[in-house]
Amino acid sequence: MKFYNLINRINKRQLWATMLLIVAISIGIFSCSEDDNTDTNIDEVEAESGFLYSYRLETPQGRVYYMSANPEIPSEANPSESFELGFNSRIYSYGEHPYTWNGDATTMTKWEVDKSTFEFSTIGIVSFAATGIDGNDVGPPLFVSETQAFFTFLREGVIVEWNPSTMEITETYNVEPNPIASFAAEGTIKEWTKYLHDNKLLMPIRFWDDQCCEHEHEGGAMVAVFDLTTKTLEYIQDDRLLGTEDLFVVDENDNIYVVPNSANGFLEYFNVDAFTIPSPWTVLRFNQNGTFDQDFKLNLEEIIPSKLMQVSFVYDNKLVLTYRDLSYTFPSNFDDRWDIYSAEAFSVSIDLTTKEVQPFASFNSYQWSVFWFKMDDINHFMAEDDSGNQYILRQDSFNDFTEVTRMSGGSFRTIARLW
Repeated sequence: MKFYNLINRINKRQLWATMLLIVAISIGIFSCSEDDNTDTNIDEVEAESGFLYSYRLETPQGRVYYMSANPEIPSEANPSESFELGFNSRIYSYGEHPYTWNGDATTMTKWEVDKSTFEFSTIGIVSFAATGIDGNDVGPPLFVSETQAFFTFLREGVIVEWNPSTMEITETYNVEPNPIASFAAEGTIKEWTKYLHDNKLLMPIRFWDDQCCEHEHEGGAMVAVFDLTTKTLEYIQDDRLLGTEDLFVVDENDNIYVVPNSANGFLEYFNVDAFTIPSPWTVLRFNQNGTFDQDFKLNLEEIIPSKLMQVSFVYDNKLVLTYRDLSYTFPSNFDDRWDIYSAEAFSVSIDLTTKEVQPFASFNSYQWSVFWFKMDDINHFMAEDDSGNQYILRQDSFNDFTEVTRMSGGSFRTIARLW
């Protein structure tokens, strides 16, 4: 009996030990499970901010386009961490969504960005194949709201209204094609940048390109104005300027300036004695209601004799530009004309009232610089140094700029805050 009781006590002890072991294992498993869940929850925490960063790289096969989404703007392009879109792509954004244009397929794709993993997923595609808009030589759309956007192709006389929310075409407007027929036929007309003012879509037209002066003068500066209320288009021309860039320069008070096309600098390659041309280096002002201001004209050539000028911005009634002086000699071969961008560059500010010229040292490190976009209500500029590296500069004050990001071997396409 004593032996039986001893065995019984041993069995009970083993049972208790086994039960305690099972409980301990269960607690361990539960703890691990909690840890796993905790890790998962950490991974799924949404970032407080998100930025779209896109660019293209020059390769032997052609230009390859990339985009990435990040909690902060990266200091330099990194293809290994970016989403490759391939060839013939364009990247835009509105609100929290990137949009990409495929010129080969004539489609616009809307993307969703995961706020924790920053991965891209397609959430909508709309085809423009039946509208007359095609190819990659089209300017970015203008997003008016979450439900209204416009895509234009004035060379063919087409304006398309579409809904970015449903990714459906709302209306196609057949308007007057650009009246500069000889340029339209060659595809040198571009309404690249679009602005919304006073319920009007304003589009500066660039048609004096590298081949500008093989043509007799047919119009000078031009802005296309599409009235969103009446859905009518008008081409506004002014012969005080040879040809405009495909962008406006807008100051902090929303004054709009029409600035010279930098390609006007190639006049020296052409025989222009047979016809009269306007000044290649005049700055004009454009009213928000869609007319040129006839009381404003600034002839930069009278202030700074130059072979090439590029206006960067207007701020506090001062215009800042980069130029190459008259000491530069163009190469005899027209195909080498872009060599002018490797010449020594000078940056100055010009007071629009007094015409006083002052050196502008903030751009001394760059061959050219130009306003590109406004983000968080702060001006950002694209600039390039003499080695071909590109930079995005944030303007902290009139003459104070900070390098935000850089890249080499390619060029920036879009940088925007998504949320």
